[in-house]
Parts: sequence; structure tokens; C-alpha cells
Amino acid sequence: MLISSLLQINLAQKSYDETKGFPYIHCWMEVRHTEKFQTIYEAMKQAQGKRQSKSTTPSQEAQEDDRTPSKRPPGRKQSKQKQKKNDGDDEYAVQLATFIQMKTEEHQKREERWKAEKDLEERKLLWDQEQKIMFCNTSNMDESQIAYVKAMRQQIATAKEALVKASGGGSTSEQGSGGDAEEAESLM
Repeated sequence: MLISSLLQINLAQKSYDETKGFPYIHCWMEVRHTEKFQTIYEAMKQAQGKRQSKSTTPSQEAQEDDRTPSKRPPGRKQSKQKQKKNDGDDEYAVQLATFIQMKTEEHQKREERWKAEKDLEERKLLWDQEQKIMFCNTSNMDESQIAYVKAMRQQIATAKEALVKASGGGSTSEQGSGGDAEEAESLM
């Protein structure tokens, strides 16, 4: 069978063009058993079979069945339609979705860190202001400035006591408006 098909190819090549022959024989040898050309070949065989009786042996049928691939690859139009549909099986789309998800998570973490740093900075600033008010020297201030500093000290002390009580801390002893040193010690 193989020799006769090679002879047929050789005869067809010579009959193609008397001067140079069929220039793409190497391509034909590669694609002749693909489904596309097998269907064309079988259609031609059926047309010939109608004209003359066809006699094949079981070994020839088995040999022809071995050469035919099981499924034809998709064409250009089908590939484009599949891309347009985007069935969700596209691995690049999945990778892009995971990348976007990772970036949003990273952005959220960065935002949380920024808020925590900002909160810490505000608490440090508030702490510094409270320290200045609590430990400022009132000896060279006039009466209105002293009254303001004492009011602010009282407000800071009340806020700290409430914070300690809210956090479940121990009991705090209530002190009168003793001296500045007593108020500073009560906060510590």
C-alpha cells in the first residue's frame, strides 16, 4: 500500500507541471493524514466507489483507521468566537483576577498601616501636648493663664481616669484640687 501510494504521489507530481513538478510535496507528506484531507479523500473515494466497485481487505481498513485523528482542531473563526465568549477557562483572566485581588488586599493592608501610623502619631502629639500642660511652670503666669492650665489639667486627669475605668483598671482615689505635683502624680 505504501509503495503504491508513493508511486501515485510521484505520478501526480510529474503530471502537475512538466517543468518543475509539485513544489510542496514535503508539506503534503505532513498534512495528508489530517482530518481535513481525510474527509476530502474519503469523499473522492465514495465518488469513485459509486462509479466502480470497491474491494478493500480488513488490513487496508485498519491501516486507514489508524491514520485518522480523533478530532479536528478548531478553526480560526471558532477560536475567535471562543475568545469573545470568554467561558472563564482562560488562564490569563484567572491570573489577572487573582493579581487584582492581591493588589486590592495589599492596598487595604497599606491603608490600615497608614491609619495605624496616623493614629499613633496623633496620640504622640496629644501625649506631648498633655505633658506640656501637666508639667508647665505656672509661677510666671497671670491669673487667667493659671486658670486655663488648671482647667486643662483637670480635663486631662478626668479623661485619663475614665480611660483607666473603661479598660478595667483598678480603683482610683479621688483627690481634691491639691497642688500641681499631686495632680501629676495621680496621672502616673
